Amino acid sequence: MVLSVLAAGGGTTAAPAQQPPTDNKGMKAVALSDFPLGKQGLDDFTRRQMRIRQITIESGGVVGFHSHKLRPALSYIVKGELTEHRKGSPDRTYKPGEVLTESADVDHNARSLSGPRVQDWRSTDLILGRDSRLALSFDLDVAYTRARFTDFDPARDRIPGAPGWVGSAAFTFGNETGWFGALKRSLFRSPATY
Repeated sequence: MVLSVLAAGGGTTAAPAQQPPTDNKGMKAVALSDFPLGKQGLDDFTRRQMRIRQITIESGGVVGFHSHKLRPALSYIVKGELTEHRKGSPDRTYKPGEVLTESADVDHNARSLSGPRVQDWRSTDLILGRDSRLALSFDLDVAYTRARFTDFDPARDRIPGAPGWVGSAAFTFGNETGWFGALKRSLFRSPATY
């Protein structure tokens, strides 16, 4: 049985591999927008990755105000209309086929126009990868209060139980594009009684 399989397989020859095409056919590429990466103030390209996202926003929806200082992007409008409020520029409405160029100097937000539409666009941006350096911050807040009655009280003018000192401290840690956490402690101390 084994010999007959080997004999049958020995008489066949492998078909030559077909070469992939090297010329374009039926393809058209049009540059819609660009910006020079060297002028974006980014010096950490080895830690970055390209990302493309599909973004949808319901009619009347809002994209909150944000900066592209660390995340330049190009966004292509597929469906619907979007009004952009760019810091330092007049409002602009984008329609299907148009591109928002979001270089590192752009701070903006956007709103979908009213009507029964869902906005749909594709955004390609240059983000820090998951291996970006760890971010760590420390916050400390301290306040001294002097809570008093405004009316005259012959016994005392202090409000019972009002804190004299309020303090809080917090550590925040994590990656800019990954998981993060915080640790916070608050202290309320009443003034010494006298």
